[in-house]
Amino acid sequence: MQRCLAKILHLQYGSRAGVWRILRLFKDYKMPLTAFAVGRALELNPAVAHALERDGHEIGSHGWRWVDRSAWSDEEETENVRKAISGQFP
Repeated sequence: MQRCLAKILHLQYGSRAGVWRILRLFKDYKMPLTAFAVGRALELNPAVAHALERDGHEIGSHGWRWVDRSAWSDEEETENVRKAISGQFP
């Protein structure tokens, strides 16, 4: 159980603290950046999406979710792309 919790906390660091440190550094140095993200991650953390947009950064899409898409049909891929580029985050 402890190992599982450590993994969860490790994965949450980026959205909880790491991204804000990086955004602050790029803002301090007045440097634009391209943030590659999956749409679902931005949906779950809309503050990051809004901060990227507010500060003039570019968002590069990695699709809707990080999943194995190798067996998807054309329709499934189209739906994934549609969701990822809609930008309809809360």
